[in-house]
Amino acid sequence: EFYWELSEEGGTLIITGEGYMTALEVSPEWLSYSFTKLVIGDGICDIPEEAFLYSVDLETVELADSVKYIRERAFYGCENLKSVDLADVYSVEAMAFYGCMAFNEIELSEETKEIDNYAFGYYCNEELDDALAKIDGVTIFAKQDTVAQKYAEENEIAFINLSDYSDFF
Repeated sequence: EFYWELSEEGGTLIITGEGYMTALEVSPEWLSYSFTKLVIGDGICDIPEEAFLYSVDLETVELADSVKYIRERAFYGCENLKSVDLADVYSVEAMAFYGCMAFNEIELSEETKEIDNYAFGYYCNEELDDALAKIDGVTIFAKQDTVAQKYAEENEIAFINLSDYSDFF
């Protein structure tokens, strides 16, 4: 079972529980609140499909090490999302961060083994009638010869090789 609470200040949504959340366990009620920070507690294994769809006030996400999967469109349309710690994430499904206009610096680890289509760096430009427009200024930071590097190259997204900076980490 999963529980959620909004901090007293109202700016942070905290979700606790254990295991895999299904789309049915996502609370439409939490989406009616305005929150800028999301904290996913230890024991939760995934962020379900469309869980935070159009949470436009969301800026920061803290994921427990137990979170391994970001499902399809989990953060779709979170246009002000700037920061997500993806260090322990195994899989980022299609369009997981589609329309996240402020999520320009994406750091991925060697733990990430799957990145599906349009997971990062895309949005819908209605003015140009382009459903797969690229977000300007996106950079992926990861080690060489990883799926993150492959995704960056295939999608013509800037890539910074963290292997070159291993002395600093």
